[in-house]
Amino acid sequence: MNQEVSSSDEPQILNSAELQAIIFDFDGTLVDSEPLWNDIYFEIFQEHCNVDVSYDLLWKNTGNVVDTTVENISDAYALGFSSRRILEMTDLINEEADRRILTLPLRPGARELFEWAETRGIAMAICTAATYDQINTYFGELEMIGYFAEVLSTALSKPDERKPHPFPYLQLLSKLDVKPEQTLVFEDSVPGIISSRAAGITTIAIHNPFIEDRVTEAKPMVQLTDFHQVLELLASSQK
Repeated sequence: MNQEVSSSDEPQILNSAELQAIIFDFDGTLVDSEPLWNDIYFEIFQEHCNVDVSYDLLWKNTGNVVDTTVENISDAYALGFSSRRILEMTDLINEEADRRILTLPLRPGARELFEWAETRGIAMAICTAATYDQINTYFGELEMIGYFAEVLSTALSKPDERKPHPFPYLQLLSKLDVKPEQTLVFEDSVPGIISSRAAGITTIAIHNPFIEDRVTEAKPMVQLTDFHQVLELLASSQK
């Protein structure tokens, strides 16, 4: 497979014949939305705070929930946001994201992977920092929400129940009634990979060139560019 980036120094064996569940992150994983999110943050902070947020800072916040990123930007630029102001900015950013994310296509091969898993009776779920409204609207428009047995949004969760903590993935394992070794996760960000690996789940990263080095340090099993490569890997690992 071209552009495959191995990034773990630990031996990990993927046997697709034993898979019972696949869990997907959404932003940056199923859709290439991280550049869009960064543009939204930049534009909203420029319009409402007259601040040009560094894109380096925005990439460092990849995988965080919106209110955490807003707070981090406030701290970085000494804006002194109150809790109420963080909530106001979070709402503005989410509203704009709700509109723009609908314009993005699924990553190549994602639909085929859904079909591959469904025909084999493999349960699918989403674990995301995006809101339930964003997920339901996006997949509702595609008439694909039925593929997912569970959707877990951490947008309003307590800090210790969000990625990079293992809690959201442990919660989904319980809801799906599967073991970590029977499960595969797809992520693109450092917090997500840390979270899923801490839950004991084999994790494949969808490659993001802007944060490749940081993702490599988080040690996914491998980094792949799209889900066509994933399907090739699954076919080669079936015993």
